[in-house]
Amino acid sequence: MRVQRIAAVARFEFLSVVKRWSYLLATFGLPLFLAAVSGTVLGVQTYFLSQRAAESSQFGLVDEASVVDRSSFLEQNGALRWQANDRADEVLLYENRDAARGALASGDLRAIYVIEHDYLTTGKVLAIESEKTPLLSMRGTSIEPLLRKLLRKSLIEGRLDGDVGQRVISPAHFVRSRLGPEGEEVVGVDVDEALDLLVRTTIPLFLGILLLTALLSASGYLVQTVSTDKESKIVEVLLASVTPEEILAGKLFGLGTAGLIQFAVW
Repeated sequence: MRVQRIAAVARFEFLSVVKRWSYLLATFGLPLFLAAVSGTVLGVQTYFLSQRAAESSQFGLVDEASVVDRSSFLEQNGALRWQANDRADEVLLYENRDAARGALASGDLRAIYVIEHDYLTTGKVLAIESEKTPLLSMRGTSIEPLLRKLLRKSLIEGRLDGDVGQRVISPAHFVRSRLGPEGEEVVGVDVDEALDLLVRTTIPLFLGILLLTALLSASGYLVQTVSTDKESKIVEVLLASVTPEEILAGKLFGLGTAGLIQFAVW
């Protein structure tokens, strides 16, 4: 096979492919599309995080069933407050719904929870949120498990001893372990090791998918060019000066280079 003829065929096939709109769109449009999607998702997340930061971190609680243990609340500025978690979320105890709704309407509260008179029978707690609350906000759902814990503690107060009552509130604390390379039991997971394993697993898989996509695209171009040459009778003209092996080798080199460039851009 003559190298010059192979190079000429490869150059022709490469230029004919890279000038196509479909190739340019797939090569440069896909990264731009993914960047636009990522930017949109990041912008939406930033918006909701800013909305969440601007919200009040206080919640109201109305105990119409008189089941909540008041010992968990501290009196500050004339109000009973319960520090629900380390993120400065507070629960204020109100005597009636009207007072709690007034604070909610004025923007002092994020939401109010009403333990109705028939709570012991139905177990229902009415949650009332502000009209300004974003629909996708998760702050309310983060406080509700803490309220359930408070209710469990209040319901068993004085009915069970300390250890049993604590286990009812917190039934299990799972401590995970795994077998090491020599069969020893290793407690806990090394974050750096887990991250390294994730990177070593994800990156080759992602690059393999991109390479496979580029190769399939290049093979599709090869089939398309062969069928086009056959229909337009170009093959008969080429065979007058180039052997079939040189034509195939040139097409493989040219289209393969186009596929590798596409993979490199991605």
